[in-house]
Amino acid sequence: MTQPSDPTITNYRSGGYLPSMPKDPWNNPYQYVSPGANGRDYDIISYGRDGKPGGEGYDADISTSTLEQR
Repeated sequence: MTQPSDPTITNYRSGGYLPSMPKDPWNNPYQYVSPGANGRDYDIISYGRDGKPGGEGYDADISTSTLEQR
């Protein structure tokens, strides 16, 4: 959310970062995991309504690695 201090990062744009981290629809923080599942570089996860890993229905986890790719 702030400019990287590493001088080798050349693709930084002022204003290119979010002012704050958004929350999921249940007002819980998203989880960032690196490396991600299935060989992905990272995953972004919502733990659902209960904000805890696992669960069913509205409490089920939603992850970038489990979303259908189109």
